Amino acid sequence: MLGTIRFLLSFCVIAFHLTAAIPNLGQLSVNCFYVISGFLISLVLNETYNFKIYPFAANRFLRLYPAYFAVAGLSAIFCITINGYAQFHTSWTESAGAKSILGNALMFPWAFFSDDVVPVNFIGADVLQSESPLFRLVPSTWSVGVEITCYFLLWLFSSRSLLAALSTVVVGSLWQVYVIKSGADPRLGYFPVPAALLPFGLGALAYHIARITKPRQLKDGHAVLFTLLLITAFSINWRISTTAGQIIGSVYYYTNDLLAFAGIILINRSKQRGSIGKLDKFLGDLAYPMFLGQYVFGFIAWKIIGTDNPIRSNQVFVLGSLITVIASIAVAKLVDRRLNNARNGIRTSAGQQPLAGNVV
Repeated sequence: MLGTIRFLLSFCVIAFHLTAAIPNLGQLSVNCFYVISGFLISLVLNETYNFKIYPFAANRFLRLYPAYFAVAGLSAIFCITINGYAQFHTSWTESAGAKSILGNALMFPWAFFSDDVVPVNFIGADVLQSESPLFRLVPSTWSVGVEITCYFLLWLFSSRSLLAALSTVVVGSLWQVYVIKSGADPRLGYFPVPAALLPFGLGALAYHIARITKPRQLKDGHAVLFTLLLITAFSINWRISTTAGQIIGSVYYYTNDLLAFAGIILINRSKQRGSIGKLDKFLGDLAYPMFLGQYVFGFIAWKIIGTDNPIRSNQVFVLGSLITVIASIAVAKLVDRRLNNARNGIRTSAGQQPLAGNVV
């Protein structure tokens, strides 16, 4: 049921960004994404690729970049041909400099190129900092850049053993303590790579705990029930967090990570059969292009509604999310599915059969 959860998390991020009226939902959803990614990448590194870097990297490229290039291409076209693009998002207000060109071409540098909108410069290096907003064709790719960097760290160390995963959790926790105790910008507990080490490490830890304890695979009905319970717990924690002020560094911020960690251990290998299984995979396939396209297609919704209306509103969210889902279905069918044979061939070349129902 991880596909359904990932779809719902993408939807929560879209609601957070396009309404600008639902506090904390985006940060909590992204961190849940990170925990799930930490688990799934640890799973395939250990059970499909046996830590062989070239097939793993090739498969990650085919999963992430073609869909990105499709959305980024649309964004470039809209930027050139439709008036008002710069009004919709800060990342579209400046012309593209050298950092922006490199980030838009390779995506992973966004984990390090920083501005006031996305403060990922955790070492404070002047060469990585921009005084004006960087031009990101797809604004949400800063998070994908962080994910790509963490994939490398999972391959290099964090996913290789229980002790390595636990060490990553400790390092990620120490970074959070540093941000809180030092009086640093609290956003450094969310945006940069060190902040992502805690949820990614928890995901890797969940994999190794599940492998050691070998929990019984849940039956279809039980898997659905536990998924609903996890969604409910996430919703309750989010709702209570809205009364807490600053979410980053709060008890609700870390409770969210622990809920995702516990939920993955419970439902990680449950395989749904029949129509439920097909729906779960279908929804999971949409999560990534939805996450990429939220602002691009939200802009189209705003133009349809009328630019005399607010840039962020429930109307923009409803129409924008609808357009985003439709566009994501097109990306999944026209781009991702055409690459399935190539990706399966890469998995096989790694010396392992593709995992059944593999969503990564």
